Amino acid sequence: SNPITLNGVPGPNGWVFSWSLCCRSVNLTNISNPSTAGICIRSKMYSNSSNGISLNANPCFDNSPQFTEKPVVNLCTGYPVSFYEGAFDKELDSLAYSWDKPLNEYVGGIFNQTNPSAVNFDTNYSFSSPFPTAALHPQNIAATIDPYTGEINYTSFTQGNFVAVVKVSSYRNGKLNSEIFREYVHIIQPCGINNNAPVFAAPFNNASSFDTTITAGDAVHFSILATDNDLMPVTSNPQMLAIFAGSD
Repeated sequence: SNPITLNGVPGPNGWVFSWSLCCRSVNLTNISNPSTAGICIRSKMYSNSSNGISLNANPCFDNSPQFTEKPVVNLCTGYPVSFYEGAFDKELDSLAYSWDKPLNEYVGGIFNQTNPSAVNFDTNYSFSSPFPTAALHPQNIAATIDPYTGEINYTSFTQGNFVAVVKVSSYRNGKLNSEIFREYVHIIQPCGINNNAPVFAAPFNNASSFDTTITAGDAVHFSILATDNDLMPVTSNPQMLAIFAGSD
């Protein structure tokens, strides 16, 4: 829609902005009875203050974090995963990352925006452990999230569709400004001969390392060479690779 002006001061729990849909995909692996649970996408805006006095939200004083990584994640079983949100803040606010709960505003088939409930995770899963663990396959490595960079790491030999929510909190001078609850699904499937992960050549130390040490202020030049010989399953066209720069 066109921009909407909101006058007033957010309360201690902030203003919540949400979008809901009645039903989740029946193909979700880590949610109990997913077709009976709604989906709720949300964010929160907190008050700004000056000398202890809360200020009106208009004019807006903050931009919430934005993300360069699209929430579409297709992965192969058996590969170590390192997923980076690519979040950045226009005002250079400090960002903190943590797991959070997927919500459902359709409780018992009734729309309840003021008191949404958390979805029920299936056995061996939870909101803080949304991906397969060694309880499902001895070679699985449980997911971890770095609270400072948001990087998610895990290895799964278990295939399926796994929903997860990451809360990104924005702070300025120690004060909470906003919270973005980013929900997405990791699709993990056997790739075999049909699809294999791209191969990246290491750029440093005679092509043996991805890490190097430099002096601040020095210009650094290096090439990134990635190879993917797989073809699209229907058209047989070569698969395309996209490379983006980011920082931790």
